[in-house]
Amino acid sequence: LGQGANGLGYAILVASMAAGAVVSGISLEAIGRIRASTRFAITSGIVFAASILVFALSRSYALSIAALVIAGASSLITSSTSQTIVQLEAPPDRRGRFVGAAGMTSQGFQAGSGILISLLALGLAVELHRGSDDEARWRELLALADELVLPAVAAGDAHIHVRSRRRLRDTMTAIRH
Repeated sequence: LGQGANGLGYAILVASMAAGAVVSGISLEAIGRIRASTRFAITSGIVFAASILVFALSRSYALSIAALVIAGASSLITSSTSQTIVQLEAPPDRRGRFVGAAGMTSQGFQAGSGILISLLALGLAVELHRGSDDEARWRELLALADELVLPAVAAGDAHIHVRSRRRLRDTMTAIRH
């Protein structure tokens, strides 16, 4: 891209993406409430992908900087909109789990998507909640596992690794709700 070997050109490219994220974050906050929709999240994701493609194919330093500014902005918009949708649409009694799963998968897909998908494909988690409908829920989940040709895997709804951490878990649950 015609930049010297002193590293300044590279530093500007890295800073460009960060600048785009900062500007979009401040803009979203200044604009106020923007309706978080799936369409908005998908559109900003497509803009992110397109800007990364433009950057990858660019032979112009100025175009590369502009593409990375747009990539930073659209990346922040995609992640914040997606997180908002998860928080607003998740059932209140399971919101923490949904937010945790969304965060885990968004980070996991970046670092090791092949491993994560392989683990998810091992089976369908079957979890009972000690409710009056457990028997029906059990049959429904087993039928779904059969239909999807997946083994049913027992999930214990574990939130703590030792009983002494229960107060911490209860406190975190209270804060979350």
